[in-house]
Amino acid sequence: MNLSQLGKFLNSPDRDVRQAANKAKYGFFSAHAEQLDHIYDGLVRARTTIAGKVGYRTFTKLGYARLKRTDYGPDEVSLFREQVKQRVVPLAEKLKERQRQWIGVDTLRYFDEGINFTSGNPAPKGNSEWILARGQQMYKELSRETDEFFNLCWTMSY
Repeated sequence: MNLSQLGKFLNSPDRDVRQAANKAKYGFFSAHAEQLDHIYDGLVRARTTIAGKVGYRTFTKLGYARLKRTDYGPDEVSLFREQVKQRVVPLAEKLKERQRQWIGVDTLRYFDEGINFTSGNPAPKGNSEWILARGQQMYKELSRETDEFFNLCWTMSY
């Protein structure tokens, strides 16, 4: 089974299945750590070389220049990170505590992260054609414009 095929088991209502699926997932990454580290190291070196060749000390500064950032820079990003720590993290902790209680476990573990209901997470009731047909009907019922937009996007994607 590949990593994509593990997905449904990572969110199984059975905690033992979730734990085993996560063990398999992270076992793959652990078994290939040296190869993945080599790839990542190569990417960092390549980006650093690119930055140096165009006059930047780091790729981060080149990244800001490439994006033509005039509205914010590293100082503003640092401030934003602090605000996330102060405001978002406490909210996330409350939500995780609510999730822990909702699924009825003593301690929320990494393999519980994706589960929201003891009966399992919601799953589509039909195949892709069924889902598409209902989406198409929904957009048609919303308005003529959303119907036209949906159909335009659908025909452009195929």
